[in-house]
Amino acid sequence: MNNTLLFSCCCMTAMAFAGCKNAGTEQQSELIRFNQIGYYPSQEKVIVVEGASPDDEYTITDIQTKEEIWRGKASRTATSPWSGKERAVVDFTSVSKPGKYTISSPSGKVEIEIKDNALKTLADAAAKAYYYQRTGVAIEKQYAGVWHRPAGHPDTKVYIHESVASCRNGNFITLRMVRCRRLQQIHRQLGI
Repeated sequence: MNNTLLFSCCCMTAMAFAGCKNAGTEQQSELIRFNQIGYYPSQEKVIVVEGASPDDEYTITDIQTKEEIWRGKASRTATSPWSGKERAVVDFTSVSKPGKYTISSPSGKVEIEIKDNALKTLADAAAKAYYYQRTGVAIEKQYAGVWHRPAGHPDTKVYIHESVASCRNGNFITLRMVRCRRLQQIHRQLGI
């Protein structure tokens, strides 16, 4: 039980941080909020920069070619109604070529990626987490690697609490059984 809980927590943490990478030894700015997993080429692309001036200039540079491909300013500012902090919203939707880029600002730098199937890695990780959490069947080594294990419990015996069943002559009748009988009556009436 404890191992399953620990593993589930590890999976959730891995999914939350999927795609978080630092460029070599450079520290990414914590003042710049961005999609750490990736952006789709044809969808909206924005970053939010805390404490930025509306006059700050931002550049996007291709990591591979070192070519500057976009330069601009914040499209708008937003003030948090709770903290009163001012944030600049930078829209770079016009950048649609797949690749890895660096966004630079007076607040620092972050790496982003624009790619088809941007969320595939996250979706795969979520599906794998659900697979690992199965208990009634074995988790096979070919899919789970070191996390493989036999079935946790086979569910061959079901206990029904008296609060969800009625008792007639010592036999429990569940709501499911009642629905099944009603369905059989309907089938007979329809001649199915």
